[in-house]
Amino acid sequence: MLKLSILVRSKNESHLKIARSIAKLTNAGICRSIVSPSDIVLAMDSTLAYLSPLAVAKLKGSVTAAFIHDVRSISHTYLTAKDAGRRPLEQRLRRVFSLSLIKRFIDIPLSPTHAMAQLIKTYTGINPCVVHPGVDLSMYRPTRDRGLKARGLKVILTVATKPHIVKGAVAIFRNLRTKAILLVRGPRVAKAPNVHYIPRLPEHYMPMLYSMADVLLYPSLHEGFGLVVLEAMACGTPVIAFEEPALMEVAGNAALFVKPTSLKEASEVLDLALNDEALLEELRNCAIARAKTFTWKRTVKELYACIQRRLAHS
Repeated sequence: MLKLSILVRSKNESHLKIARSIAKLTNAGICRSIVSPSDIVLAMDSTLAYLSPLAVAKLKGSVTAAFIHDVRSISHTYLTAKDAGRRPLEQRLRRVFSLSLIKRFIDIPLSPTHAMAQLIKTYTGINPCVVHPGVDLSMYRPTRDRGLKARGLKVILTVATKPHIVKGAVAIFRNLRTKAILLVRGPRVAKAPNVHYIPRLPEHYMPMLYSMADVLLYPSLHEGFGLVVLEAMACGTPVIAFEEPALMEVAGNAALFVKPTSLKEASEVLDLALNDEALLEELRNCAIARAKTFTWKRTVKELYACIQRRLAHS
């Protein structure tokens, strides 16, 4: 059995979930630096923070793999720069520079979706192997806690870290005709009536939060995967999102997608969904079934397939 070590150099919530879930199924160690040799070293990202430990891993004779979650700083420079509060040229050059340095220390580049793999290849020439993340179905599942619904309130939920997603959700909500509240677990970027910002919650509370919502509204303009969408689906929460290739790959026909060119159209679709219980029930059932295909066992199987393919050609 190959010895696997997992590198985690940031506090990114999604990266930590991926690392812990893979480690649980493979008995891999999670570390911040390389101390002892491993057959395979898997980095959770491909930023400059991972450059030194990946270089050390190569020197120790390990085969290295690393996720390239997205290249949005190159493909969607202005959007990413605005979210990060940087100048567009600075944002783009930072990512181009970091990738050009680190890619020589990555034997197996990984992408979370086929859509992102194609974008990475188009913009960088790197051809990654696809490893889809999963969802913990023992934690993320429908609950019976429908507290706000029991009081006749329509509840829309947005969970995000990128400011543009929250801004989009608030703008769509402002045009809504249906009486509802918008719960936002994310950056506080705009004030509006009936918009309530909630603090970051421990993960074991998230299934309850998803389950109390009538709809997850996720107007992201660019994603590498969309773990929030998958977690909401696993909880049986209907999803409305912008047409974005990675999200469409993950959700398939289990979500409603609208073009990102019209906030008015997004509001109309949201109105329609909130007032059509049969549609919501169909989306709930489809979402639960779709989420069940994204297991961490599948993730590990795809990871080892990528590793074996690389070893077979070495």
